Amino acid sequence: MEREYPDKTVNSTINEMWLNSVAAYQDKNAFCVRNSEAVELADHKIDEVITYSHTTYSQMESLVTALGVGLIEIGLKEKEVVGIISENCIRWMICDLAILGNRAYDVPRGTETTIEDIKYILGFSEVEIVIAENENELARILEIKEQLPKIKSIIVLDENYKSSKADRDIYSFDDLIGIGKKASAEKQELFYKRRRETKASDLATLIFTSGTTGTPKGIPLSHGNMMHNVGTLPFTFNLNSSDKFLSVLPIWHIFERMVEYMGIRIGASIWYTSSSTILKDLAVVEPTWMASVPRIWISVYNAVMMNIRRSGKEKLFKKLFDHSLKVVEVRRYKEKRQYLLDTEQAKKMKASLIDNLFHLIGDLLIYSKVRAKLGSNFIAGVSGGGSLPEYIDDFFEVIGVKLLDGYGLTETSPALCVRTLDNLMPYTVGRPLPDTEIKILNDNGVEVKNSEKGVIWVCGPQVMEGYYKNPEETDKVMKKDKENRTWFNTGDLGRRTKYGDIAILGRVKDTIVLISGENVEPAKIERTLLKSEYVDHVMVCGQDQEYLTALIVPNEEQLERECKKLKIKFDKGNIPGLLGNKVIKDLFTGVINKNICRSTGFEENEFIHNIIFVKPFTPKDDTMTNSTKIKRHKVWERECHAIKSMYPNYNESGKVKRG
Repeated sequence: MEREYPDKTVNSTINEMWLNSVAAYQDKNAFCVRNSEAVELADHKIDEVITYSHTTYSQMESLVTALGVGLIEIGLKEKEVVGIISENCIRWMICDLAILGNRAYDVPRGTETTIEDIKYILGFSEVEIVIAENENELARILEIKEQLPKIKSIIVLDENYKSSKADRDIYSFDDLIGIGKKASAEKQELFYKRRRETKASDLATLIFTSGTTGTPKGIPLSHGNMMHNVGTLPFTFNLNSSDKFLSVLPIWHIFERMVEYMGIRIGASIWYTSSSTILKDLAVVEPTWMASVPRIWISVYNAVMMNIRRSGKEKLFKKLFDHSLKVVEVRRYKEKRQYLLDTEQAKKMKASLIDNLFHLIGDLLIYSKVRAKLGSNFIAGVSGGGSLPEYIDDFFEVIGVKLLDGYGLTETSPALCVRTLDNLMPYTVGRPLPDTEIKILNDNGVEVKNSEKGVIWVCGPQVMEGYYKNPEETDKVMKKDKENRTWFNTGDLGRRTKYGDIAILGRVKDTIVLISGENVEPAKIERTLLKSEYVDHVMVCGQDQEYLTALIVPNEEQLERECKKLKIKFDKGNIPGLLGNKVIKDLFTGVINKNICRSTGFEENEFIHNIIFVKPFTPKDDTMTNSTKIKRHKVWERECHAIKSMYPNYNESGKVKRG
């Protein structure tokens, strides 16, 4: 059946976009919430029955209006800020739309945020009303409330929470809905008036970065900033109202939030899942699209490889995959999708009958089964929050799953570039979006030649005006050109390929400078090591040292299996101590040396000279952001003794001792 596309009406604000979608798609499902029930099977095993409850656009609008009026009744004024500490749920979006409808804005954050960060964020943004997911978050807010005297009201989203009459300033979600429904006609009209009068320049949200370095910075994004992506991407991806989005990323993260607004824009439906239930939910929902970070696709790859190893068919798979990759390389050549630099010519590729035959066999035995797990309606995955490793690009193209890798930052609302279905250029993040300009500059601020590496600077309507109450940090990254246009320094290293696509090569701040003066980009090394089934996380170290080392978070299941095979006692409580066993150390050293060597494209200064096992990096202990980027400075703080132990000549200043 031919897909029908929405009209290209330009919406200047999120409020205008929401009202237009309610009018156009009122009886369609907007948001779908997962329900789970345990049932006993005939053989007495327990299984899970998954269903989804649906809320239409018109039903959502009734709740948004009631909550919006309820917020007015408890004192919310125009252009004030409301804090939201919660993970994904339909009530989060209702609150967001009600806040924006009041011509106010929100400061969102997830529940794994440390109490110190919550105190800083709520205090720095001068929040007076806070929305908490449940009683646990309520307790955390009450713990710091005396230090945040501006907070006057708290709303709890959990449907099981019942407010007490003694707690006059603490409301349940249902309390506020009831207050809004009973409000006077004048208060309802005030809400409608605020929503109509909202301007593109008004703030929509203030997002504090999880930050891979330093104190969180507040990023104010206007309705106009947000509506650039929301207005352009539906047509870039050819979306329509029959699409289903499976939602797994944190909703307070700008990438997921933009995707959900995009779904609203075209009358699609959003289906909530979680990282622990995603495989089951894919089969139930059969979505057309899913937005995710690279870690999810790496997890899918690792799960497939683990099953293949368990079945004893690893050699067969490798043989099939090698032949399939030749078939894919021919396809890339014919479709002009080879990753080429400016001075390179297209490389003619050939695939034999044997290659094509083995590719068909691979599809029959393996690839089609992986595709089936994504559901029969799956069109593509959109990946952001970090570039996809090359082996992941190759793997998913071989098995026939389209991944649209994109690039952006919270400061850019977020998308700047993205691959499209008609431009699946491997190892890149595609081309700039409409009205988006990109310059790649060298250390002297001069634009580099095509295909040369430099720092990415961007200009466009999605770019923030500057950090919240932080002119010093703003001045570091925002520069005016001769035409008075503002350019933002992303801090990312990149290049343009021969065909004009953008490739991301790492972070300027992540660059390791060895004592010899040689610069090393750790991202490439880390992406390669993450390909191994033995490695869950890795951080390369070596700033101001003679050589590189690595902190390894080993895959616990694989490590336990190896210990059993080698008859080594596996102590789950002391995994770092297992590296003291020479056999285990030799095993992991061998894995690293096999992957990071000249034959795999690495220079000698990129070789890893020592490793140590460490406990996992997680958002909970603040060593990783919610989008799974390692906070290097936080890991260094946690593991400074371990890092120093890998360098006999390390001293406190970070310099190698001489003599």
